[in-house]
Amino acid sequence: MKRTGVELAGGLRLSDRLTLSGSYTFTDDSAPASVLAPNAANSFTVLTARHSFAAQLDAKITEKLSAAVTISHKADRPALGAYTLAGASLAYSVSDRAQLYLRVENLFDEDFQQVQGFGTTDRAIYAGIRASL
Repeated sequence: MKRTGVELAGGLRLSDRLTLSGSYTFTDDSAPASVLAPNAANSFTVLTARHSFAAQLDAKITEKLSAAVTISHKADRPALGAYTLAGASLAYSVSDRAQLYLRVENLFDEDFQQVQGFGTTDRAIYAGIRASL
């Protein structure tokens, strides 16, 4: 099996409180479809998207409160199809060692599969405390 590709990533500080980052990955997978994905239309594995895009906007709202919005897109997956996911998060620093957070994954409740036959979560909301010793 031979897999080659290119990955590009970068970031841009828009202001003292706003940062935009993103990445693009192109993957060429020449593994035989009959070995890795017998039902696939061509030679790409079901696990690898030919094109992957991701972007994140980070905002420092106050000294203690930050927010982020993310979007990722997987395209050209012959066996499973493309999908786009969005997410959002908030974090509040209680102290130098503790932070409260709220995170939403799959914000728009996209129906997708990362691997054929295995389910993925619907919209998911997480809240918690991060602490360091």
